[in-house]
Amino acid sequence: PSNGAVFDTQPVQLSWSEIPGARYEVEIQRCTTDGTNCVTNMILVNATSHSLSVATSAQINWRVRALLPDGSTTAFTPYRSFKVFLGEPTITPVPVLALIGPSNNATFDTQPVQLSWSEMPGARYEVEIQRCTTDGTNCVTDMILVNATSHSLSVAASAQINWRVRALLPDGSFTAFTPYRSFKVFLTLPTATPTPVLALIAPADGVTFTAQPVQLSWSALPGTASYSIEIQRCATDATNCVVENIVTSNSSLALSLTASAHINWRVRATFTDGSTTAFTSYRSFKVFLTGPTATPSPRATAAMVRATPTQTPSR
Repeated sequence: PSNGAVFDTQPVQLSWSEIPGARYEVEIQRCTTDGTNCVTNMILVNATSHSLSVATSAQINWRVRALLPDGSTTAFTPYRSFKVFLGEPTITPVPVLALIGPSNNATFDTQPVQLSWSEMPGARYEVEIQRCTTDGTNCVTDMILVNATSHSLSVAASAQINWRVRALLPDGSFTAFTPYRSFKVFLTLPTATPTPVLALIAPADGVTFTAQPVQLSWSALPGTASYSIEIQRCATDATNCVVENIVTSNSSLALSLTASAHINWRVRATFTDGSTTAFTSYRSFKVFLTGPTATPSPRATAAMVRATPTQTPSR
């Protein structure tokens, strides 16, 4: 039987695991019920069990070793003990409140976690739960009154949990709290969705073009009503700038120029609720346009011809 068991009937069946081909030597200590005045017997058994009877109430300590086919023996098992009370009132062990699960220092990556403890007849249970950060600090304590011998615990974030239980008995008294147990729960945090950020895409900063239009583009933001594009049209040396603002609902703009220029530009978004983002940082680019080739007039050509000195050969 299990260690520490108590019986008020007999025989008591002793049993153990099998070793192929072995016989078994059972050492039985018959003691008074207080565990003293023991008498030891050795019994040789061919099976993996033995039916034990006692003449009077007793504490029994017992262990087994195997006699192997080659004549050698195993070591004895550790002792187990039980008590048999004959002709006397059955002694009912006083229930002891004890935590069952989870085991101390367990780690979980799912929830809920089931807390459980032993039963005290007719009792309700007060569960103290300390919810701490995973390093065991910054604890918040809750007290929960439970009618059952278990409680399903969920946490909102990864945590170390310290917990213990005491019983509220039918007469209104409390048991002492059990010792604390601890476990940790590591939860995968939901993936944060990045907040969209308005950003210029093209053209790159500092580039030079010799053709137009130049396509300006930027990132699209959800819930946007329009985009305001600030364009500074300057001379190619970046002076004499003229600023204009263009509003569009698109995330791109084709920009045409009438002359070579240095362009500074930036964008901000206006949302459907009327709010706006900040302007992006400026980007700059240059456009050099080739002007039409001038064709000389006939008069100018003639003048050029007349202006060329003619040399007369000497005689």
